[in-house]
Amino acid sequence: MFGRVIERYLHLIKSDQFAKYEKEFTHRIQRGLYKGYIKGSYEPEMVMIVKNIIDELGDLQQSVDGISISTKSIFIHGNKSQVEFEYYGQKTRRELGDLIFILSVVYRGKKIF
Repeated sequence: MFGRVIERYLHLIKSDQFAKYEKEFTHRIQRGLYKGYIKGSYEPEMVMIVKNIIDELGDLQQSVDGISISTKSIFIHGNKSQVEFEYYGQKTRRELGDLIFILSVVYRGKKIF
């Protein structure tokens, strides 16, 4: 079954529907970032702009051969995403990230990966 899912997933990402999804996704992100930069937004607000754009992409969901694609995001700016590690022999604490993108492959209503 897993091989069949991979085969269908590859078919999806080579499809015209996916190309349309990808172009619209990119266009919306670029437009949102442009508006934020013009407005003089700082990092947390820019990350939130991207998150909101991602969350509004539900109308872009595509499905080919039983494989569906959609996009979700999680805003993780701040203390929640701090990691500690050794850097040149000293403990260092840094922010891991601001935004997580989650890709799920769903086949026949079941999340595969």
